Amino acid sequence: MTISRRAMVKLGLALPIIGISIIAYSASREEKVESSLDPCVIAHILLYTPEVTLGGQASLSALVINRSFDERECIVDLVVDNYVVDSKKVSIPPLDFAYVNMSFKPSREGMYVLDIAGFQSLLVARAPPPKPPVLELPEELKKKFQSLLPGAVSFEEVTTGDKVYYKGFDSKGELLGYLFQVTALGLTDKLLVTAAVSPDYKIVAIDVEPAPGADHLFNPDIATSKFEDQFKGLGMNDLALKPQGKIDAVTMATYSSKAVVEAVRSYLQAIMQS
Repeated sequence: MTISRRAMVKLGLALPIIGISIIAYSASREEKVESSLDPCVIAHILLYTPEVTLGGQASLSALVINRSFDERECIVDLVVDNYVVDSKKVSIPPLDFAYVNMSFKPSREGMYVLDIAGFQSLLVARAPPPKPPVLELPEELKKKFQSLLPGAVSFEEVTTGDKVYYKGFDSKGELLGYLFQVTALGLTDKLLVTAAVSPDYKIVAIDVEPAPGADHLFNPDIATSKFEDQFKGLGMNDLALKPQGKIDAVTMATYSSKAVVEAVRSYLQAIMQS
């Protein structure tokens, strides 16, 4: 087949136009592909605790990357059971990243799948522990406990070996501390010692008084704040008479002072070991 001179001229004029069209189409196609890619990318997620109690809240964070050359407003959705339970917007500079904090409060016991852009973590929700039974203490003992551990409204009895002590709870059921009452015997004194201990096993306060039926004390100073206040804030290592510990014995009542210290130490040790 032969091509006329006229046809060759037309073809020569058309080729540049075709080339330009192909280049323009290719550039347009690349631009469309690039614009179809989401510039906001989730790199990973971190669930801070895999288990929560009902009524509590699970916290997690997502690492979001902006891979474009412009600042972007990225939207992060936390999906649980096919529902968006938390959504955050964050502005990220070009080619930069940000951590986005999310939260979820489970409404039932069981396992949940927390999903952010296909990244998943498992969360277990458990029922809260049962509340301790309400213990009806004798009114006088209850008032004594509450004077030493303010805010305690309910109590739970605990038996360990031959000792009985009590846990004190506030109105929300949170543990405030431990309490006990014990008899300490000096040479001639019979003392009733009541004490409160913090959750980290430090003495909150103690009260010393004559035990029932023992109206006379050899030195009444042992039942005053001057002696009692020395116990405040002390832990096991400091509960001893000086120089081994931090407590000054009451003059003319060294044996009674030691008896009080040993009684408190004995109960504190039992509480710490139970």
